[in-house]
Amino acid sequence: MKKLIYLLFIFSNFISCDPLIAQDTITVTKNRVKVYELITAKPIYDTVLITVHDTIKVPCDTVVPTPQKDTIWRGIYINGTSSIAGNKVKEDALISDLNRWKFNATFGYSIDGANSSALAALYKRMRKETLVTEIGATASSSGTFNSTRKNWNLSQPDSSDYDSWNLEFEPWNATDKAAAFYTNYVYMKEMQSGKVAAQVDYVTDYYGWPYSAATYDSLAKFMDYQLFHCYRVAPEWSYLQTRITALNEAYKRAGKQGKWRVIFSAEPSFMQGYLNTHTLDQAYKVIYDACASMRYTNLKLDGYLVFHLDFLRASQPTTVARTIDVSAPDFINVTTPAHLKTATER
Repeated sequence: MKKLIYLLFIFSNFISCDPLIAQDTITVTKNRVKVYELITAKPIYDTVLITVHDTIKVPCDTVVPTPQKDTIWRGIYINGTSSIAGNKVKEDALISDLNRWKFNATFGYSIDGANSSALAALYKRMRKETLVTEIGATASSSGTFNSTRKNWNLSQPDSSDYDSWNLEFEPWNATDKAAAFYTNYVYMKEMQSGKVAAQVDYVTDYYGWPYSAATYDSLAKFMDYQLFHCYRVAPEWSYLQTRITALNEAYKRAGKQGKWRVIFSAEPSFMQGYLNTHTLDQAYKVIYDACASMRYTNLKLDGYLVFHLDFLRASQPTTVARTIDVSAPDFINVTTPAHLKTATER
């Protein structure tokens, strides 16, 4: 039974030898409650409402701290989605991995070949049994988003629809880069204009190497947050700095505040070895601290995205014991050729 105790304490002006403590800290000492201001150690005349449960005891001389909220956006690319949906063993493995790495966002590959009812049920499980609040779809054109992905959302309840679209066109690797970047521009514009009708909250674009200042301006104009890769064997700010600085300038020109997330790759040629001995959060902290030191005025880093689930499993195989292989049927632990090309600075 829940007991509600309403305590009203009016403190005297006599100040004891209590040490200085931070503002809004509550100290419970011998059935007395004091609320202190910063530095002054002066008691505040206040009303304190305390809810006491049957099984909870507040020990004497205990300072109750303010809990810190974990606000890191942690995303993962899920490869082989169609082979997971409807397979109980693989679904359970996915749920387990999303929880152990604390992922709260996902982007799915190979979603078009999945059984619709099984995929919908999987998305419901992910939202119910993990920290995931953003489920995203990938595609290489705006046409796919504004047709297939849109139709999915309009046919599904919120529990099993897509929250975000992630464009993966990769114009920086094209032969005719000017034409490819223009196509990418059109795709971004059409995604932004189509997201309301498709009931999508966010549109974004996995980006490697922008073509010009105008490319950064387009990203700031059309995308709700940015994804920039760090295809290195360890987190390396110098590899990102020029691009992120230019992105901040684009947001400044637009008079907007922007967000970006760094993409880490767990592929063998990149961070797979590093992640054998480091956590993802440790890698993120390296980039976060370096980015924070730049004091960007219009851009904030608030998370990371990992490519992809089976590569991550290969990088940290001892974190969970499994009796069978739950990877995608086509998974080979070899770095993607396009990523080797994208990794080259330009």
